[in-house]
Amino acid sequence: MLLPVFYALVPLLLINRPLTGIVITEAVQVVYIAITLLRRPHDMWALEIVNSVIFSTTGLVIGYNMTRVRLERYLFERDSRELLLLRSQDALTDQLTGLSNRRAFYEDLDEAAKDRDLVILSVDVNGLKQVNDAWGHAAGDELIRGAAAVLQETFGSLGRVYRIGGDEFLVLLKVSPEATQPLLEKLKAGQRTWHSEYPVSLSLSLGCVSRREQPELEPEVLIQLADQRMYAEKADWHRRHKEAAEAAE
Repeated sequence: MLLPVFYALVPLLLINRPLTGIVITEAVQVVYIAITLLRRPHDMWALEIVNSVIFSTTGLVIGYNMTRVRLERYLFERDSRELLLLRSQDALTDQLTGLSNRRAFYEDLDEAAKDRDLVILSVDVNGLKQVNDAWGHAAGDELIRGAAAVLQETFGSLGRVYRIGGDEFLVLLKVSPEATQPLLEKLKAGQRTWHSEYPVSLSLSLGCVSRREQPELEPEVLIQLADQRMYAEKADWHRRHKEAAEAAE
């Protein structure tokens, strides 16, 4: 409704008060550019109205064309940056859990390895295959998400948790070795209190190694050592699980 009034008044203003008419026209241009910037880039109708208004009232063809080109370029570049950011975030994020993924881990490792308080945790979900076989992959996925949530709750404020693949996780922490044990106790408590809609429980095997403990080792070797300790704990879990099953028969 305002545009017809604008079209009717501006020519009169340009005849009687040229400077006032040009000022009002330029003000309308600014308003519509602001509206356009807030809209989706492909929704360009507001900009087209600006173009027709400026062309028909002031004849500032050069200024109008430059404004259009600058605005369209700005919208394109803004959208491109946002798209690249989203794609880069997706490339570094595990889709099932929302945690950082393997690629993100190895991108972060070199920088994290410079810290003398670096602690690496290798974590594996116990019994995932049995849960998948008994209750289906939906239950297995929930178990993985539960493990991710408990790990993030325990360690997220002090480092970063990564899902490497399957039921495997790695954690990079910046804490002293003395501070690690209370965190491991907190992790055990988190496993006990986690609940599922399926009749399953959360159990994690974990291997831990600190840079202070092995300062001469390369980061990749520290990961291997953490893996070895995790697999030793997992073997013990399998042994105890088997003994419990045999005792129940």
